[in-house]
Amino acid sequence: MNRDDDFITKRLGGAGSVWNRLRYDRDGIIEASAGTGKTYALQSIVLKLVSDRKEPVDIRNILLVTFSEKAAGELKDRIREILSAAGCLSSDFDETTICTIHSFCREILSEYAFENRLPMQMEIGGSNADIILRA
Repeated sequence: MNRDDDFITKRLGGAGSVWNRLRYDRDGIIEASAGTGKTYALQSIVLKLVSDRKEPVDIRNILLVTFSEKAAGELKDRIREILSAAGCLSSDFDETTICTIHSFCREILSEYAFENRLPMQMEIGGSNADIILRA
């Protein structure tokens, strides 16, 4: 991986930039209307986390959840592009969890089905994406 420090600096700005003033030691939520720059912000935050020289975050430890399959796919593509351009795209990128709230919940319910006394197989269905449990 050939890290491009100039690209990273241009994207994230200097020491006084907003990306350097955010706290990265806790979980966070970005909530905003369409077209306000959420994807750009998430790209920058992920780039900041994985490119940090002192304490880089493993891409597999980042969870990004959105509402639609289209948004999740677009977000994954855009983050892949920015990390690739910065020379920070690792072979572990495909293990990153960028998904919808429904698919994340389904994954957790499936992974911990035994502990929660749920059937081992579930489907998401119905017009309201109700969980249908089938044994």
